[in-house]
Amino acid sequence: MDFRRTVGIFGLAGCGLLVGCCWFVGNPMVSFTYTPPAPQVGDVVIFTAQQTGGARIVSWEWQFGDGATGSGQVVAHRYDEARSYTVTLIVTDECGKKGTCSSTILVTGRTGAVCSNLSGVWHGSITSNYWYPNTYTLVLHLNHQGETVSGTAHVGVRTSPGIGSMVGGRFQFTFVWPDYPSVQVTLVGRCDSTIGELYGDWYVGGQVYGQWRVRR
Repeated sequence: MDFRRTVGIFGLAGCGLLVGCCWFVGNPMVSFTYTPPAPQVGDVVIFTAQQTGGARIVSWEWQFGDGATGSGQVVAHRYDEARSYTVTLIVTDECGKKGTCSSTILVTGRTGAVCSNLSGVWHGSITSNYWYPNTYTLVLHLNHQGETVSGTAHVGVRTSPGIGSMVGGRFQFTFVWPDYPSVQVTLVGRCDSTIGELYGDWYVGGQVYGQWRVRR
């Protein structure tokens, strides 16, 4: 049962017992706190465990919910994606008995940080409403300076230079479709800072030809 709550600047997770094999000492009981209490992508989250019962704990093992693990009573971890994670602490005491504690934490996107600077590599896809095949891989290598966005668009295995802008939350990037030198493509869309995503429609000659979506 999850008794997680916020106390001061900490998130608190409380847990019960697991069945052990010692006759004279109770099972280990643990809880843990984490700070900051509302972590964002890229923050270093500090987890601190406390023993609340049982024999002396000799092993503290952590599972951070994203495939990473750690050891120790105090550990640090950084999350790279905005979503919920179930963090699990497994302890072993000097009697060989185990206890566990789990809590779900929410990691949010770093508000505004991704969209204020689009420089970097963005991976995703572009879908056509008219051409076949209708879905292509799309990789944008962007350099964002002020309101100007320059770089290259990689469609499939071919590359084309492009130029665009990011003004008032509206993204625009124009390049020549690599397989068709006479076709000028304009990506138009917005940036979602909570998940680090650019997305929208793409145009040829003012007509919507499909959709596109990339993440950094």
